[in-house]
Amino acid sequence: MSKSFELESRILQSLKKREGIATAADVSADTGIGLGETENELRRMLSWYKSHLDVDDDGNLLYRFDPELVRRGEDRDHTWYMLKKQITAALRLLFKVWVMIMLVGYTIVFIVILLALAVGALTQSNDRDNGLAMLPLRLLGSLLEWVFWWNVFDDGRSSRSRRSGYGNQSFGGFETRGYAAKRLKHKVDKPLYQKITDWVVGPENPKDPLKAQQRFAAWARNNKGIVTPADWSIRTGLSLEDSENALTAGIMRFGGDVQVTENGVLLYRFDELRLKATEDAAESVNMRGDLPVVWQDKAKPQPFSGNAASTDFWIALFTMFNLFMSSATLVTYNAGTIPEMTAGVAIALGWIPLVFSAAMLGIPIIRWFLRIAERARAARESKRRKALRTVFESVRGGQAEAVMLDPEFEKEFALEFNGEPVEAQNGRMLWRFDELALHFQEATDARNAAQSQIVFGQTVFSSDESTKSMNDADLEDFERRLAMELGIPETQYA
Repeated sequence: MSKSFELESRILQSLKKREGIATAADVSADTGIGLGETENELRRMLSWYKSHLDVDDDGNLLYRFDPELVRRGEDRDHTWYMLKKQITAALRLLFKVWVMIMLVGYTIVFIVILLALAVGALTQSNDRDNGLAMLPLRLLGSLLEWVFWWNVFDDGRSSRSRRSGYGNQSFGGFETRGYAAKRLKHKVDKPLYQKITDWVVGPENPKDPLKAQQRFAAWARNNKGIVTPADWSIRTGLSLEDSENALTAGIMRFGGDVQVTENGVLLYRFDELRLKATEDAAESVNMRGDLPVVWQDKAKPQPFSGNAASTDFWIALFTMFNLFMSSATLVTYNAGTIPEMTAGVAIALGWIPLVFSAAMLGIPIIRWFLRIAERARAARESKRRKALRTVFESVRGGQAEAVMLDPEFEKEFALEFNGEPVEAQNGRMLWRFDELALHFQEATDARNAAQSQIVFGQTVFSSDESTKSMNDADLEDFERRLAMELGIPETQYA
């Protein structure tokens, strides 16, 4: 049931942007939800939202929801779903805040302890030892002063304004103009607890799980619902075989069929996905234009934390400081240096911050080593995408030209895109990709022959009694035939 509510939430976003009027194909292209799932969910929503259903002369369905899209009545399942969603979000936030409190709280506690020890040593020492006793206090004071003026968790965006000099100066986040002072206005990209959490486990992945399906559906509509494996390969970098498998999965998700041309090229047609509510309706509310070719996007590994380097530095420094102080506490307890220290104190100021700090430091270190291989894969993929440009530009205009490939990817490209060796030149082989050229040419011809768009036709039946596009006799005949198809006896219908 929760999945159904998640689909409903996505569909509502599409309907709001389309002012409540859409076909199932419109919504499917907007959201990336499969066409069948979209139809089922829209029919379910008809009973929960003020809406009407129209049927045109070809049997296509048009869904008309009230633009306000307010749920009517109470649904306990939906209420429980929203409550669980809010509780989950609250628990995540609570965990992040707890991590921040543990890090910052123990740092403050240990600094206070150091200050107390320094003051105690100062009061017990004689005048000759005052300078030595004051040394840790002075060092700690200098460190705190530097941290304060540096603005520890600032991303360094206003470092230029911190420089001293005449004119406008900034102190502790305030900008002075003569005797006047005002708060510097700068945008905070994310709160402190989120920065700390991202440093430990990595930034949250904000990517939409259906983003790829959404972009494919909108792109297919923009291309009159006609796609060849080469069309998909040039935009994803997949081999022709993998592109065929991906397009087959697309047919299962968004409906359609496969057409084989006279030259043996597979055309994947998504005509059902093209149905629009009106002629001037947007192809997709979430996408405009075409998908970029693959070499225009450089492969990038996931950011380590998404924070500024200075922010990560201070978080790591405070974590190591807590790790050192908790270790020193346990050593002091085991050595009996401070007889007043109890086991409870050793646990509170020793074992708990020790385990917490070790985890906070260990997890990022492990992630850093794992990223070495990830960066290497991203670098190779970027190089591969750049080399693919030579392959696809050699078949521009539907005519294949012999080209020399990057030696690192020569065999790979020849196998994946059915390249044919032509001749050797300067000790290197030239390759032609006639099959790719044929794919692009067949797709262009098919799109030129296809109708420009498929639009919802004349309304012949509507659940809204005020909407009638046929005369009464034709409408009565249509309703009679519709009832017979639904298996309703004619006597009962009359």
